[in-house]
Amino acid sequence: MVYVALLRGINVSGKNKLLMADLRALCATLGWQQVETYIQSGNVRFETAAVEADKLEQALQTAIADQFGYEVPVFIRSQEHFQTALAQHPILRTQPEPNHKQIYVAFLNAIPAPERVQRVLEKDWPTEQIWIQKDQVFLHYPEGAGRSKLTNNYLEKQLEVKATTRNWRTVQKLANW
Repeated sequence: MVYVALLRGINVSGKNKLLMADLRALCATLGWQQVETYIQSGNVRFETAAVEADKLEQALQTAIADQFGYEVPVFIRSQEHFQTALAQHPILRTQPEPNHKQIYVAFLNAIPAPERVQRVLEKDWPTEQIWIQKDQVFLHYPEGAGRSKLTNNYLEKQLEVKATTRNWRTVQKLANW
């Protein structure tokens, strides 16, 4: 089965440096095949026998901590999951060809509590749009994500889950890799 691993918080501002060649080699030691990486932010495509994603996540988190000495959240989804995310982004209902620079998807490590989801959705965002579906958050930043307060850190704090966010082009790449 084809999976994609997303690492949160590596190679950001010189923190948690991890060369993609080292990450590929580490994944190969876990018995994963056809290991490839995409850009320097920790996106790994690999093949392995069908196994529960949470066990794969734990294996990679442990291996990174053991080999590199720091912990990073790891999110693993099937490649089909990314294809579904592409097709389901709610902004596509109103804008069939939206500006890809304004669209993001945050992947969560768990389904947040309904009352936490409701609180985030009830907040008045000046221009941003947010939709939360199970363990992912669809985001639209018409004025760009750079100045928004609707950040990955905000989502983690308010939803009490770990999150990692990818832009639309990256989600497209991960879905069609």
